[in-house]
Amino acid sequence: MQADVTQTPDGQAETEASLQTEPAMDSPTETELRTGEGMQPDPNDAARMPEQVPDLLQTGRNITDFVPENWELMDSAELDYNQDGIPDYVGVLQYRPPNSENYGELPRILFAIYSEGAKQYRLDFQDANLIRTMSEGGIFGDPYLPLTAEKCAFTIHTYGGSAWRWSEDFTYIYKEGIWYLNRAEKTYGYGFYVTDYSLNDYETGIGIRKKRSSNFSDMELVLENAGETDMDDIDAYPYDLIYEVSLDAPPTLYQAGMRWWLAPDRMTEWPVDTIEIAGGIDLEPDQVQLPGENTVFKYNDEEYMLYHFFKEDRNKEYIVLYEIRDKKLSVLAAVEKDHFNEIITLYQGKVYYSSYIKESDPGVVQTSPGVPEKEDDEEVGVRLHQVDKDGTQQVIFAYLPERKQSDDYPYYSLICEFNGGELVAEVYIGDEAHPFYTIDLESGDTQFMGQVPKK
Repeated sequence: MQADVTQTPDGQAETEASLQTEPAMDSPTETELRTGEGMQPDPNDAARMPEQVPDLLQTGRNITDFVPENWELMDSAELDYNQDGIPDYVGVLQYRPPNSENYGELPRILFAIYSEGAKQYRLDFQDANLIRTMSEGGIFGDPYLPLTAEKCAFTIHTYGGSAWRWSEDFTYIYKEGIWYLNRAEKTYGYGFYVTDYSLNDYETGIGIRKKRSSNFSDMELVLENAGETDMDDIDAYPYDLIYEVSLDAPPTLYQAGMRWWLAPDRMTEWPVDTIEIAGGIDLEPDQVQLPGENTVFKYNDEEYMLYHFFKEDRNKEYIVLYEIRDKKLSVLAAVEKDHFNEIITLYQGKVYYSSYIKESDPGVVQTSPGVPEKEDDEEVGVRLHQVDKDGTQQVIFAYLPERKQSDDYPYYSLICEFNGGELVAEVYIGDEAHPFYTIDLESGDTQFMGQVPKK
């Protein structure tokens, strides 16, 4: 399909506010974005259509009536979320064609049905993003664990990895006709030793984070000092840092599925009708790498996807925003390859990416008399950039420790989490202690929270 190209002139780009003043007639409503109503996959919307995943029947007499040909009901749980006294069901379907070993390659389908009377059931939803496949558990194997359900809620459980292991427990609750993510609990660590614990409780609006050092020397020291402990108790050993975050509004099940980091793996095509290039970026539309061309998406939700691509002849990385509904690409930023670190996320309409502070940047490194300059232009710190949809940007955080020119520099990176209008930034510094900061996105106020390990 030939794209209609609009290259934004320098200084005359449409701002986010002007784009939102009068939405297009086919723009999704708030209800559609929250529930997915009217936004379900169709043959002409390939960006949302997981390959070969069938539409389930709308009605049936029992749960097996909703199982398509060549699929099997691998798990189900009973509950009564419409509270009519008749059992409702949530289930998981897996592709299993006869005489085939490729039964685990397609996405698994999570679905729910509710009763409309004796032996009368109606499909409530189906989702092909939220359940991990057999191959998405690492060396540990199939990460799937059985569903659990109680009253008006059900929980998805997974466990996987190898030596480094992770667990995920996501609880969805039915409220006023809509499924919402109610609780999300995740762990990550080496064997039984949990280094990262995360709990989002949307009932209270509070998230809890617990951090331990992942360096083996620090682990050994903690274990030596702990004595006899229960290895199944993730709180049996002291944490280096514990803090709370204020959560944004709970996502619906539909939104959670579209925001799941594995969702792009279920997609097959990303149609593009329009390409826009922000002012000041020297790039022609036919030089833009389209989504799907060996693209690794760094962010995705129900409206947008983010990725970057490299142009060797210009030695630059280009940051691209893809709008799913409008089938539109916007090239927002161009960053020198040697400075580019990583795309972080899209939050409240703004894109965030990190870049290296280089030794050769003006005024960065203190010169030591008698010490020869290093041949390599090393990274000495890291920055976080905030980019508007018109391409204008600013640095909102920078980490530049005091080091002399003779020092050896570690690897720097930023690990960021956005919630409640604030940013928590962990500065990854190789084997050194990682400092944590909280940044108010409106005021820019920055506070040091602590470091991991604590010492």
